Amino acid sequence: VLQTIGAAVYLLRDLYVKEVKADLAPHPPIRILAVDDDPVTRRAMMNALQLAFPSPESAADGEAALALAASKSYDLILLDVRMPGMDGFTVCPKIHETLPNRHTPVVFVTSHSDLGSRDLAFQSGGSGFVTKPFLSSEIRLKALTSALRGRLERVKFSDPKPAAQVS
Repeated sequence: VLQTIGAAVYLLRDLYVKEVKADLAPHPPIRILAVDDDPVTRRAMMNALQLAFPSPESAADGEAALALAASKSYDLILLDVRMPGMDGFTVCPKIHETLPNRHTPVVFVTSHSDLGSRDLAFQSGGSGFVTKPFLSSEIRLKALTSALRGRLERVKFSDPKPAAQVS
């Protein structure tokens, strides 16, 4: 939780110092995909996200997540590690191979909180980590800061279209 709060503070600093355009967050609306094979956890993530974001999407496994990632762009993907079929460490680099999501931040949401799992998360292309059980407020804050950080990076590197404009 403290790392999530710290990341939010750094993002605020960067947004203020770089004088980013004011509509970075709402235009277009932030698009989020939550991936978890456990229906209760997936619903909890969706409930938390729906309080702050217009219409987050969800997938029940890695294969479904890859199909969505190949067809549309997201500002953030929240990804479980342990799932049937492909685990999150396998899915993450494959998501980054899709054209619409080559730069999309992926935050792992998992009960695996050991340093080895955290290292694997970052080695596989993840940009963040939230430990289960999670607080709804942490999921919302992590989602907002990760999505805005991703948009800020796209503006910085002149990626032509924000996530919601690519279909």
